[in-house]
Amino acid sequence: MLCRPRKAFASLLPRGRFRDQRLARALGVFTLTLGTDALGASMDFALERLVTPETASCQDPGATGNGAFCAPDQVAFKKLMHQYGMAIAPNGAYPAKTTGYAGFEILAELTITGIDSSSDAIQRGTRGSPDAATGRDAAENVHPASALPLYALRLRKGFGFGLELGGTLGLLGDTSLITGGADLRFAALEGFREGVLGYFPDVAVTGSVRTVTGASQVQLTVAGAEATFSKPFSIAKTGELTPWLGYQYLWTFGSSGVVDLTPEKSALGSNDFYNNRFFDAVSLQRHRLNLGVSYKYEILVVGAQLGLDLGSPDGDADLAGEMKQWALTLQAGATF
Repeated sequence: MLCRPRKAFASLLPRGRFRDQRLARALGVFTLTLGTDALGASMDFALERLVTPETASCQDPGATGNGAFCAPDQVAFKKLMHQYGMAIAPNGAYPAKTTGYAGFEILAELTITGIDSSSDAIQRGTRGSPDAATGRDAAENVHPASALPLYALRLRKGFGFGLELGGTLGLLGDTSLITGGADLRFAALEGFREGVLGYFPDVAVTGSVRTVTGASQVQLTVAGAEATFSKPFSIAKTGELTPWLGYQYLWTFGSSGVVDLTPEKSALGSNDFYNNRFFDAVSLQRHRLNLGVSYKYEILVVGAQLGLDLGSPDGDADLAGEMKQWALTLQAGATF
């Protein structure tokens, strides 16, 4: 005779007060785990620290009157989005030639992006390590990372007529951020190895987008358009070496949720609701040069690429002196 699901589940649990104690302990461990996760990683965002120097005293629990009003540091937020935008941006690490109508490729990737660890925006705007004595969050990140690793899995599938669709899912190291996105490519010229066209490189254009989840304070999305030129060379008739050159134009879109700029104060006790603020949304553009090479042996593929900023972001005086970032991508996988 069959039991009802609810009764069957209940029969597996201890009975009486002992069962209640076990459930209470389990809930306690679960709550503690959530609390630990909420502390975040050292390079997670900490936007509550980004107030202008002129209004920094607003975070003092005893501040009153005009001194209790916090102004968000919009320039620091913009610099933070600029640097993290490069870390999650589409890397464009592939030759112009698509996988073809029946082709499919899967790659594991590591992309390491340089970060300006001396930047005030990075030091104040990222979590850092908790105080060893009290376990509380530090006032700033005194030892921020100088590079952020992005671990990703990428898929590419060709559909013929030069079209290819790709997808990626990754984890940004030292943070709680999960990244994901898609690429749509069109190879305008590919596969010609003889005759006049055989002297020309393969040429492709790509549209890409990447976004993140796992950050309650920030929504960050990067879109890109790229032109890629590559040329394969046979190696001992068993392998294929393909260098490529790419140019990317990247758009970074960053915005914040509601941020409590005075987390040490009780809004109910001090009428502090006006310090729950948004940061202005940012829209930034940048140019990047990609230099890469891949080697294919039968179905196995390995590759590397170096991406370099070309100048400062377009038309933004606030970022004129910012570090020109770099991104090194290493990849390995198989193509079918």
